[in-house]
Amino acid sequence: MRTHALTGKRLAGGQRPRSGRCAVVRCHASTAPAPSVAVSTVEDRWLAKNVVPLVQPAASCPQLTELRRSCEPALASMRMPSTRNEEYRFTDISSLLSSSLALAPADAAVNEQLLEQLIFPEAAGSRVVLVNGAFRPELSDLSALLDGAYVGGCASAPAEALQQLGAQSNARGGPFAVINSSIAQDVLVIAFPANSSMSQPLYLLHISTAAANTTSSNGGGP
Repeated sequence: MRTHALTGKRLAGGQRPRSGRCAVVRCHASTAPAPSVAVSTVEDRWLAKNVVPLVQPAASCPQLTELRRSCEPALASMRMPSTRNEEYRFTDISSLLSSSLALAPADAAVNEQLLEQLIFPEAAGSRVVLVNGAFRPELSDLSALLDGAYVGGCASAPAEALQQLGAQSNARGGPFAVINSSIAQDVLVIAFPANSSMSQPLYLLHISTAAANTTSSNGGGP
């Protein structure tokens, strides 16, 4: 079975970060539950103010809860990058770090006319719509999905697919992967039977709205 899991929750994006280090960071699974991350243990002031308050102790499935727990040590020790870090030399995130984060609503209303404009005709029967990083089945069209395929949240996802949760973000690392994994409330799981193929592509449409009184930006998945 081919599997792909996307953790996601849209961020609507504190204070400038303290200058300092930024290294490749990864979430490492632990056999024992880690304690909830405390603001006093977080070195980066922007993370302590904006991200830590969004961390919840439990998620929609045990695997996601464990992924979030595994990110707590990295969240406590990492620093947000600046242009002095090689990987971000040409990526200035100061505008994000000068604003405050809030979770944008997953159930935000979507203008039907706008939705129709964004949908490709060839996506009929194979369209996945995410609003602020959350899967919206009532806006999606999966009528052409293969038998045995699964597209949805982690609560009903195949166990084999959930075993891959966080694998991509762990391989690539980075502070935004840690933030996303730490506060994700659900994931989009896409799983197909082995050696299968669709007659048409599966289209993923991301729609973003802003949280009230915030400057917003997308948080990508691992």
